[in-house]
Amino acid sequence: MISGDTFNQFCVTQFGISFDENPKTKALTNQEKLQLLIQHHHISEHDILEQLAETFNWHFESDTIPIPDPLEKGKSHRYGIPLFTSNGTTYVATNSPFTLPETGDIVPLLMPSALLRQLAQPIQTNTINASLMENLLIDMVSKDASDAHLHRHASGMTIFFRVSGKRVFYNTLTLEKGQQLCQQLKYHAHMTLDNSLTPQDGQIILPQDDKEDINVRVASLPCIFGEEFAIRRMGHNTLSASLEELGFSPTLCAGLRDTMRLKSGLVLVTGPTGSGKTTTLYACINDRLKEDRPQIVSLEDPIECPIANVRQSQINTAIGYDFKAGLKALLRHDPDIIFIGEIRDKETAKIALEAAYTGHLVMSSLHTSDAKNTLIRLLQFGCDPFMLCHALKGVVSQQLIPKPCTSCNGEGCFKCHFNGFKERTVNAEWLDLREWKPTEFSAEALMHAIHDAPISCTINTP
Repeated sequence: MISGDTFNQFCVTQFGISFDENPKTKALTNQEKLQLLIQHHHISEHDILEQLAETFNWHFESDTIPIPDPLEKGKSHRYGIPLFTSNGTTYVATNSPFTLPETGDIVPLLMPSALLRQLAQPIQTNTINASLMENLLIDMVSKDASDAHLHRHASGMTIFFRVSGKRVFYNTLTLEKGQQLCQQLKYHAHMTLDNSLTPQDGQIILPQDDKEDINVRVASLPCIFGEEFAIRRMGHNTLSASLEELGFSPTLCAGLRDTMRLKSGLVLVTGPTGSGKTTTLYACINDRLKEDRPQIVSLEDPIECPIANVRQSQINTAIGYDFKAGLKALLRHDPDIIFIGEIRDKETAKIALEAAYTGHLVMSSLHTSDAKNTLIRLLQFGCDPFMLCHALKGVVSQQLIPKPCTSCNGEGCFKCHFNGFKERTVNAEWLDLREWKPTEFSAEALMHAIHDAPISCTINTP
């Protein structure tokens, strides 16, 4: 990797020490010279590794365990600890870079011995089952993961985290430990423990001393090797953020706020799963509450975060309390604004539209690819075209795109898993339909007319 002459020049330049003056030291390998610097010249390992990384364009970490955890937690090799593989390159944590195989597919990540020892320690799991679940949820927070995916296979379980939109390896468990974790998740999420043949959903709130409680949504899915689980963090940093803090443009914020002041109409936020639709809706509600005191009633499944001065109702399909039943009930509570977590079916779409047309401001989310396809989706639900063009006032279509990592300016480092990106921002378009007045009201005519409607678009590119 680095010749003896090059390393000797490095030692002369950085520390004023030459190994070429003595035939015995000149014959040493680079790794032996490195150990000699530390043991006999009293130069700290930290300083040497930091200078090596800077000089030879390697990566150095002194105080933080990288993300994700090692490929083989608790196991080390003679040259270091393999952390992860990206695009065919294996990144290895080491304090002995000159012992690495001289191949182009292995990259050293330099770190002091103390950090290496911490990284190499096996995972300590209590025999009490709950500790498996608690460790998982706490690690989700510490690594700022939005989701966890638990995959079963013939020999055990593999767990992945989604960090800044990227799916990264977290850990592997034996068959026994994997089953313990699944049972604990089901128990604390109030799922039926003896039912592994049908999908289930639940919620876990894990109290934390002097910290915000960990709030996650858990979903199970029966698969070939047993139940697999998806865990999503709720109340995750942004549910109290403003529209500007979420990354929306001033034009979009102004249009959305003006629409939220209307006495009636339907406002929709659309996008794929995990695109932040609920976060945007919560920001709109918090923004509206700052202006006056409207009577806001919500129907949610699940309630992701309590909002002061909002009457939030939890859907419970097990007892027949679905969005359709809930909408009929809350109309008797004199709401100014109705917040529906998601429009999922024809009945909910029709009732929401009727409420918007008859004097209520209705906010909800919908799964569509872009703003203009929202109208097509509602027509497919069987909504009345005349009522739709008069009640639908605005559509936000959004997706999340990665932001360049501020620690490395997009070049790749420990904190961003060497992807160059960390955290995400919103890419959105705003379809303002307040002044939209089509002359024909058939479904076909509306689908043609919607393509001429103006769109205010904000694009945030990394």
